[in-house]
Parts: sequence; structure tokens; C-alpha cells
Amino acid sequence: MRTSVGFALAFILVTAGIAPAAWAVPTDAAESCRSIPVDADAPLKADRARERFGVDGTGVTVGVLSDSFGLTSAAGATVADDIAHGLLPGPGNPCGRTTPVEVVHETTGGKDEGRAMLQLVHGIAPGATLMFAGVDADRAASLRESIDLLVAAGADVIVDDIGMEDDSIFQRSLSGEAIVRATAAGVAYFTAAGNGNKISVAPRPGQSKGPVNGWETTAYRPAACPDGVTTAVLAQGRTAPLDCLDVDPAEGTDTTLNYVIGVQNDGEVIFQWGEPADRVSGLFVPVVMIDGEPLTTPLTPLQDATPGFTVALPARDKPFEIDITVARLAIPDAATSLPLPPVFVSFDQGVQVGSAEYWRSSGDDTVGRTIMGHNGDPAAISVAAAPAATPLQVEDFSSIGPVTWAFGSRFAADPSAVLDPRPVVSKPDLLSVDRVRTSVLGADTDEPGVKIFSGTSAAAPNAAAVAALIRSLAPDTDQEQIRALLTSTATRAPSPWDSVPAENIVGAGLIDAEAALAALPPRPGPTPEPTPTPEPTPTPTPEPTPTPSPTATAGPSASPSASPAPAAAPDGGRLASTGMDATALAPLAIVAGLVVIGGVILLVVRARARRR
Repeated sequence: MRTSVGFALAFILVTAGIAPAAWAVPTDAAESCRSIPVDADAPLKADRARERFGVDGTGVTVGVLSDSFGLTSAAGATVADDIAHGLLPGPGNPCGRTTPVEVVHETTGGKDEGRAMLQLVHGIAPGATLMFAGVDADRAASLRESIDLLVAAGADVIVDDIGMEDDSIFQRSLSGEAIVRATAAGVAYFTAAGNGNKISVAPRPGQSKGPVNGWETTAYRPAACPDGVTTAVLAQGRTAPLDCLDVDPAEGTDTTLNYVIGVQNDGEVIFQWGEPADRVSGLFVPVVMIDGEPLTTPLTPLQDATPGFTVALPARDKPFEIDITVARLAIPDAATSLPLPPVFVSFDQGVQVGSAEYWRSSGDDTVGRTIMGHNGDPAAISVAAAPAATPLQVEDFSSIGPVTWAFGSRFAADPSAVLDPRPVVSKPDLLSVDRVRTSVLGADTDEPGVKIFSGTSAAAPNAAAVAALIRSLAPDTDQEQIRALLTSTATRAPSPWDSVPAENIVGAGLIDAEAALAALPPRPGPTPEPTPTPEPTPTPTPEPTPTPSPTATAGPSASPSASPAPAAAPDGGRLASTGMDATALAPLAIVAGLVVIGGVILLVVRARARRR
């Protein structure tokens, strides 16, 4: 499992000096049965929703999918401690919430990020029944297996914070197929958008700061390979490349994506090309050059038949230059080949990006898209993150959409059909809040036993807890009705970058729990049964005298009918946990101080020279 780390310089500088007192909280901790207040209540208006509508999640079961639940045993931060402090339900909970978390599956390693997520759900929806299923780090199948386990155990709402590098980005992944099964079974499914966005710390001359991670083109453009690539490919035990991808969207030719990056512990390049999972040719490989020398690290194939590789990067104390080339090894049989595939290249959370040669979308190439796989599946509700203290200002690291698929489902009647045109789905769906306090995970504070949990891993469970309030009031509300309620009542938020539309960074905007519950159609009351009128006893009379016919009186009014439900919104292994903890703070000192070095200008000159 990748560590719970994301990198954004502004986030680090601000977080390091934030005091817990800066949070707007609904109650004083000393006056509550909880030891830590619910920081997400006020910005999401969840406290007002509970009070106004008298709901707390009772009758709803929420399942969380993450790394682990009860593996850490730090003094004062165990599961028993969380229960005693009112942060989780269980016997002895001071708030009277005595039903413990049901652990459906526990992993053998993790930081208990799942427990931190469950604390957040319990804060907003304290009456909900809670479940947990862990996702094993070394098996791509584990996420979908755990989804199925929670569905079988009776979860009504599920939320995950797992980033799967093995998830296909050009076709619905197997994890996405499990989400489809879950929503078909009546589950409301939420997922963290991810922490993959990276802002250029030291832009090159003529550039401005903005999203630079994630490079994608609509189709492979063949060009002659640069010097050294053939040698590097042969060293991997492969055949000599036929040609290489031209990454220049203009009339020129350039076969290298050039970056200045920093890697403190570990980091990876993620590479995928667009072929369906059941027809992978294996003809495309990435070649990574560092400071002009080919990287000899073996390519690691993605699991689940996803066409792609990851390439491990070395840790260094200083920023360094990296060139990425995509080579094609042969021309497929014309009778069986697909159109030239799209290509995607990005860095994982362990990499900090100082600058990028190609820093804006242009022509057929998109720069900045980082929502991958099931985190952007149209069947799921994808959640971006903003600080609880400034909930309309999206976090720099929050991953960016949209999602574009080239192929249909591998399980459809026409498996892996080529989609033309390719559907484009705006993601994420919604904005929720992070930088909230828990006892388990995150940056330390001045309060003993209190940490700040940041990342879309924190935002997603807060959003799922609001769905539990909706279902507590309206149990029959389905996934698409919940999506429609939350998106139609959200508070609009701006995009911080003019190159990215708001819908692809903040979705519909910030969740407003009170407005969402208020938008539910009125619940019909019981129809009263009419009281039978006794028949009068006939009285004998003389021969009747004709009289005018009686005027009919109005009968009882018809029983009210239910209002229509909200319109449904259009449907549109290695893991990377999408949260952040204190280990995220150290690496950025390197980038902040070292990426802005005078060598950047030299790099630009070298990069441009190669292209010419």
C-alpha cells in the first residue's frame, strides 16, 4: 500500500501553523459527551440537519473500506479509548451509543485510517450502525471482494478511500464493476476522488502555477525514437522499438515529457495505454531517463489485465530532471488491431513536481486529469476535499477530472466495445471537508491525543455520513436520488485555476446537508380509514307522500398520494490511500527550497533543444 501521503506546498505551510481553535465547531468539547468536537458539522450544516429533521442516522448501516481498523495500539489511541471518549460506538460509550463497529474483514497491515474515517461518520451520523472491511495492500482483488462483503453484510451506504493504480482509466475497472453491483443492490456508494493533483512549485519562464500531474493524449502519435531509448528497451529484454510517442501537440516533434521532480521516500510513474483488458497487445512501454541516463528499474505490470506499468523512482535529497518516453515495439496485425490508443502518464503521491515542460492542455492533449479508475466511476459519488475552516477553497492536492472511457464494459453483451464518441463524465461529483480532528491519524496538534486528518480520505466519509442522514429520513432514497439531492442543493464553489472548469475540481459544490434533507419530497402520512355509518332502523309510515329527490352530499376526500421522488442524476494490487498524515510534512521542505534553483532555465533550454 502506498503511504497516506499527498503533497501540496501551500497545504504544508498552512497546516504547520494551524491551531485547533481555528475550527468552527458547534459545541464546546467540555460540554459534550465526545472528547473531540465534530469539525465537519458546521461547514456541511449537518448539525442543523439533525436538529431540524430529527435524524441521526438511526436505521442506516454505513460501511467503510480502507487500510485497517484496529491494528495500532498507541497509548490513549486504541479502539477502546475511542469508545470511552465517545468517538466510536460500543459498550461504555458515554453518549449511549453501545452497538460496536462490526469488523467484517481486517487486514494485516495499516495505519487504521479506516478507524479515523469511522470516527468522522459517527460524528455526523451518531445513530448509524457502523461496519468496516479492510483492503489488502498486495491484492488488486481485495477492494472488490471487500465491497461485496459489505453489501452481503447489509450496508446501506459504503465509502472507500482507496486509490488503485491497477484500475483501468480507459475502461470500467473490476472495482467499478463491484460498485455497479453494490448500487444495483440498493447501496449508496461514495469514494474519495484522490490526492493526485500536483501544482508546479517552480514554473518555468512563461508558465504560471497550476495543475501539472497527469498527461493524456487521445491517440498514439508515432515519431522517431530519441537516442538511448533503443538501448534502454533492449536492456529490459524487449525487442527494439519501432517508434516513439510524439508528445508535442503542435506541428513540432518531441518524444520526451520533461519534468523536474523530488522524491523523498518512494515514488512511481504510472503509465497506461488504451487497449481493452481482454485484448492487451503489450506493445507499448515507458522509458524513463534521469539526468540523461536510462533508469534500469524493472517495469511492474498492472494487475487485473489492465494495460500498463508502474516504474519505481529513486529517492534523492535534491530535485532532479526526468524524461519519460513511450515506445511502441511493433505494429499489430492490421486485421486485429484497434485504433491507435490513448496514452496516460502520471506520478503517484510520493512524487513532488517542481515544473513540467507541458503544463497546460493543448490540442488533443490534456494536462492535469488525475482521477483514476473506480474513484471516477460514474456509478460512484466521487468526493473532493476542502479545509473545514475554508470549505469553498478546494485543496491543491484534490484530484481533477473529467473521466473519459474508450471502451465499454468487459462484461457487456458486446464485451469491450469501442466507444465512438468517447463519453466524457465530469468528476468529482461533490466537495466535502477535510482537516478535521480525530484521535487516530494525521498531523499532531497542541491538544494531547488529537490529530488533524486531511485529504479526500477525510472528506469522503463526511459526505457518506450526510447520505446516512438522508436515508434515515427517507429509507427508500436510492443512489441516483441521493446524488441528485446533494448536487442540486450544493453551494457552488470556484475553481482556483482558469485552466480547469469548476465541475472538474469541485463538482457541483459544497455539500449542504440541511438543504438536501429539506429538498426531500414530503412523506405521505397514513390514510385514515372511514368510520362506518350505521344503517337506520326503518320506521313504518303511512303511504309515502312524494318528495323531491335528495341532494347528494360530498363524500370523504381522497387520500393524499406520495410526491414523486427527485429526478435521478445522469449516470454518468497496489493501493494508494487517499489521506494525509504527518509523514507528508517532511518532503516538501525539499521541493520548496530546491526546485526553485537556477538550473530550471537550463532545463528548458535542454528540453527545447531536444525537440528541435
